[in-house]
Amino acid sequence: AVVSTQSTGMDDDDTDLSKVFENTLKYTAKFSFYQNRETIKAVREMLQTKNLHKFEAASLANLCPDNYEEAKALIPSLEDKFDDEELNELLEDLKTFKDLTQ
Repeated sequence: AVVSTQSTGMDDDDTDLSKVFENTLKYTAKFSFYQNRETIKAVREMLQTKNLHKFEAASLANLCPDNYEEAKALIPSLEDKFDDEELNELLEDLKTFKDLTQ
C-alpha cells in the first residue's frame, strides 16, 4: 500500500528509478495476499492459536503455500509440528482469508 501510493508522485526525470520502482511494485503486489487490516489481524490471530514460532507464522502468512508439501519445503520446521492433513487444513484456512480480500 505504501509503495503504490508513492507511484503517484513520480515524474519523467525519475525514469531509471521508476523502472526499479515499477518492478518493486509488481513484486509487492504479487505477495500482498491480504488487503485490509481486519483480515491481517484475523490471519495473525488464527496463526497465534497454532503452535508456531513467529518466523513460521510470518512465513506461512506471507508465502501462502498451496499445499503441505510446498509449506514443508519452504519451512522445514513444520515437518515436526503438523501432519500433512493438519497442515493442509491450516493452509485452507489461510486461503479462505486470501479469497475474502480478492
